[in-house]
Amino acid sequence: MSYPPQGQPSEPPNYGQPQQPGYQQGQPPQQGYPQQPGQPGFQQGQYPPPGQYAQHGAPQGQYPPPAAGSGNHIMLDRFLARLIDGAIMLIPAIVINAVVRAIFAPTLDLRTLETSGSWFLTYFVSGILLLGLYVGYEYFCLTSQDGRTIGKKVMKLKIVRVNGAPLDQQTILQRTGVLYGGQVFYLFGGVLLFLSALGALVTLGVALSPFLDGQSGRYQGVHDKFAGTQVIKQA
Repeated sequence: MSYPPQGQPSEPPNYGQPQQPGYQQGQPPQQGYPQQPGQPGFQQGQYPPPGQYAQHGAPQGQYPPPAAGSGNHIMLDRFLARLIDGAIMLIPAIVINAVVRAIFAPTLDLRTLETSGSWFLTYFVSGILLLGLYVGYEYFCLTSQDGRTIGKKVMKLKIVRVNGAPLDQQTILQRTGVLYGGQVFYLFGGVLLFLSALGALVTLGVALSPFLDGQSGRYQGVHDKFAGTQVIKQA
């Protein structure tokens, strides 16, 4: 049995209490703040995954929708995009009108002084075909080019949903239907001539309605508000 050297204090015996890791004897332990349940541990400078933005109104798994471009410059781009799309559809529209008038428009037989044909059929058939042209062009472009027509693609514009959800076919049909819904009046231009002009004015008014929404900063037209969409400027 050995004894400690004289002049040196003996250490107290260890009675089975484990020593706390991470600090030495005589130093207080360093305690961190416990992590709240349900909160992922993000390091500084890291962003949470998309699902963490669900409380801001966007559906689970989606980031909040991008803000619409501010200022009137986006409206100028939208106007130019609409002109480009209109120029693309102009030639097919002229061909449709020419063919339909040649088939259905009333003509006068100079020998018998009798007329044949019908203005009602002329306006009705051409109205159906033109409506199919406008809606088909818009629908095909928006579904195949990720919310962009050719004009919007040139002007770096894109249609998105306000709630951040993907742009689906139902939303595209709702937006396009309201945008060109005024063309329905054109179908009955053969009965009352002013109905064809009314259809053109309604369509023009809907197309220009985003100018009246400058205060919100989204510049949504009637068709955008009905479908829950907005047009944004891409980088």
